Amino acid sequence: MISLFVPPSSGQLARMSQVLRDELGTASNIKDRQNRNSVISAIKSAQHILKQYQISCPAHGLAIFCGEVVEGASRRKVATVLEPPQRVSRALYRCGDAFAIDELQRMLNCDGAKYGYVIIDGSGYLLGTISGESRAVLLRRSVCLPNKHRRGGQSAGRFFRLRLEKRQQYVKECAVAMAQSFISDDKACIKGLFIAGSADLKLALFNSDALDPRLKAKVIELVDISYGGEAGFREAINATISSISAVKLRAEAAVLGRFMNALAADSGLAAYGWSDIAAALEQGAVAKLILWDGLAVRVHVADDRAGAGLPSLDTQASSDEALQSTPGSVLLAEWLLDNATSRFGAQVCMVSDRLPASSQFVAGFGGLGALLRWPVAFLLDDEAERHADESEAAEGGTASLASEVEEGDEVDWDAIGF
Repeated sequence: MISLFVPPSSGQLARMSQVLRDELGTASNIKDRQNRNSVISAIKSAQHILKQYQISCPAHGLAIFCGEVVEGASRRKVATVLEPPQRVSRALYRCGDAFAIDELQRMLNCDGAKYGYVIIDGSGYLLGTISGESRAVLLRRSVCLPNKHRRGGQSAGRFFRLRLEKRQQYVKECAVAMAQSFISDDKACIKGLFIAGSADLKLALFNSDALDPRLKAKVIELVDISYGGEAGFREAINATISSISAVKLRAEAAVLGRFMNALAADSGLAAYGWSDIAAALEQGAVAKLILWDGLAVRVHVADDRAGAGLPSLDTQASSDEALQSTPGSVLLAEWLLDNATSRFGAQVCMVSDRLPASSQFVAGFGGLGALLRWPVAFLLDDEAERHADESEAAEGGTASLASEVEEGDEVDWDAIGF
């Protein structure tokens, strides 16, 4: 089986085509005839796919999987090309008995959040982003600012003013470039922003009136680094890993706090349990769907066509191998990730179990909850039924207690709750 990952960088298509030509010559030396023919067929299929993208490569690169899949006593040829959900960061060719999907799994496990970086010092500035393990340099500019000196005599004040003006102009230019790179459709296209530098220029940039308020609100931290350019970019990323993790945990805590507060207020704006959430999805009432990243519940999809009905829970255990191979049985988490946003307009919020609130959410609500746009009728009906059941139970208890009381005895109504 051949797995091929092609970055979108210039020249990578030609480079990977050469790799396939070299591997095709090597494959002819495989002694086993069946394996040799399978590998050669897979490489030729991958070459044919690459030829279709010689003009332009997709923005995120390519992931190509070719080979023969054994199904019982039969073999089936597979040739699949995908545009990964995130940018391919490095070229990869692998030939083995299974497809190399580790890179795709890493991309899918990443929340897709993009963070912006500004590296600024006296020699220039660099604007970049990271998303997961993908790093991109958006803009790089060099500058030659005048240094401090003691020359000038009576003109020293003028030299100082000229140096200050060029410095302010440089900071303003960087702020304008940040707005052009990090703002799209009149809003910030990054989740957070880090401003890094080796001098006080980063502080001057943060306090500058030229910095867009939408970007200033996204600033997470000002980072001290020892280098500029790409070396400073790498140093800033290593220095802010813990801050990014803290941002993710704060986001989880915020959405779980809203969920718990909605339940405590009994406002009808929170739901849990698949049956209630499914009914709210059908009405388009779910604004945020809170999903535990370790949810292993399986559902049965009767019809996978677009617009088909919602799946039903499988009654057997999710660990049952026979159930996992049953046609139409899928993980509920996978089905929600594929359909919640596209079909029902609900935003999916993935949470872990690293926080006390998230552990409580998993233990108490099964790792599945929803914040609603408006109170849904079924929640109000369930609440009314619950109150009715409590009233009937209280009346039944009163009647049975009264029948057991002998004449002349007194009933403690306060103990019953009346």
